[in-house]
Amino acid sequence: MRRLRFILWACSTVALLGAGEAGIILRLGGKVQRDAASAIVAVNLRGSWINDVEMNDLARLPNLEKLDLSHTRITDEGMLRLKPAPRIADLNLFYAELITDQGMTAIRDWKRLKRLNVRGTRISDGTLQIVSKMTGLEALDIANTQVTDNGLDYLLSLTNLKELSIGRSRLSDNALAVLRMLPNLTYLVLSGARAKHQDLARRSGEGGSQL
Repeated sequence: MRRLRFILWACSTVALLGAGEAGIILRLGGKVQRDAASAIVAVNLRGSWINDVEMNDLARLPNLEKLDLSHTRITDEGMLRLKPAPRIADLNLFYAELITDQGMTAIRDWKRLKRLNVRGTRISDGTLQIVSKMTGLEALDIANTQVTDNGLDYLLSLTNLKELSIGRSRLSDNALAVLRMLPNLTYLVLSGARAKHQDLARRSGEGGSQL
């Protein structure tokens, strides 16, 4: 009987913790997604007022795999608080405009990352150097950032990269030569329109650029 009471207490405690975690996210105007075991696996805080300190609550979610922080005002300090969340496979920082290379060091050891969106942030080549070690990455958006042609060389190690979005304004012919060397690149987005890799050799001026 005592053991049964302990099990019931433990289960109720876990349930309360889960509800509390979701409560914080909902209070911020966000949404959560749970798996079959009711664990939070995805959090959407797009456009919310989450601050750097509250990022600690996200880092404590042990099963978090997908996180959307687009259009938020978090800074590098907040990103660094995410370092203990290596299960994340999909990170969206679309126009989180205060994020720089310093904050992106938080993801250095995230071996499961598959999708990364840093469009509109203040990152530069330093972030691509970090990303270059993530050979499992499949989708990357670095448009409207401070990335240079030289930084694109770091992408050569991303042999599983299938989707790449990058701003046309910073691309030279040399940069496009680098992109040709990505063996599994299927989609390249230069100016908003999406073109298939095999079509890029025939098309120009339609959102894609010749590879």
